[in-house]
Amino acid sequence: MAYSLEYVPIIVPVLAMHISSHFSVVNTKGLELLKINASKPDSKGGLIPRMPKSKKPNVVLEELAGIP
Repeated sequence: MAYSLEYVPIIVPVLAMHISSHFSVVNTKGLELLKINASKPDSKGGLIPRMPKSKKPNVVLEELAGIP
């Protein structure tokens, strides 16, 4: 599902939050606007999962990392 968000035009930020509010997914434009990138550390109380063998965010944000 997360990668299907990339089909939205690149100028449109998208954030979809799970009903539990524990997880959200964000497209590339959304990550850019939230200033979440490879150099950003995990936020206090949140987790930014990374791509395998990389520090690039994998579009999933956990807990407080997903609350702008």
